[in-house]
Amino acid sequence: MNGPRRVSEEEYGKVVEILSEAFFEDPMIKYVFKDRERKEIRRLYGVVTKAYAPSSDIYFDSEEPNGMIQWIDSEKEPGVMAWLRSGAMRMIGSPVSSLFRLMKTGMEIFKTQKECMKEHNLHLILLAVLP
Repeated sequence: MNGPRRVSEEEYGKVVEILSEAFFEDPMIKYVFKDRERKEIRRLYGVVTKAYAPSSDIYFDSEEPNGMIQWIDSEKEPGVMAWLRSGAMRMIGSPVSSLFRLMKTGMEIFKTQKECMKEHNLHLILLAVLP
């Protein structure tokens, strides 16, 4: 098979690897994680992947993945319990300043999303390719 394929739960580690590498130079990641330690970035994307996975669709670009895409139905956004089950509490091991910037950024994204997207929609959460 040479086309997109659904990601299995056992492959979430590869999703995290692609996201961590693809967004390592991203301005938001540079803002949140000033020192940009790869372990912190991997931890973040591990939590995000697991929080959204039960109610989203994740696909790799091919059998030997170099990219991924993840979207969710806007009416199935994860709640607090999904974030806790995903390991969000592990983020507490991150520097306090990084957690503050991450929460601030997340709240702004959530606020803007709610203001701009009032109707039911598919929400593209992540789209990434390896550098």
